[in-house]
Amino acid sequence: QKLINTVKNGYASDIRIAIMNGKITSVVDRFRVPEQRFTSPSKSEILSHHDTLSADESAKVLEFAKRMYLDYCELDTLRSVDDNKLYIVDANNTPSGPHPGEDMPWKEYMQYVHDYCVAFKEQFVDTV
Repeated sequence: QKLINTVKNGYASDIRIAIMNGKITSVVDRFRVPEQRFTSPSKSEILSHHDTLSADESAKVLEFAKRMYLDYCELDTLRSVDDNKLYIVDANNTPSGPHPGEDMPWKEYMQYVHDYCVAFKEQFVDTV
């Protein structure tokens, strides 16, 4: 076991990656003060997965989900500030997303939900 150092600008960060049917559909950076790194995030920010993950990391994340038979999931990952590696630390097969009004403003959350619904429709409904 080791503690993965994710602290930058005074916050510990974890990156939640949503996957639907073999496609990365959203990436959310979640921030906490380091002393409370194992509690609910105090702030969340939607990121572009192309700007956050390399092509190799994206492929490995998708391969992980495939091998775990996760058609719909959110993976909790940590990016080490020491070696810049991405570590998968948890696989959530009942995703919940960010918490509106708590760690994400309502307007940003509504955009997140809209994008999530569009991705769900594209990946599961339109394929039938």
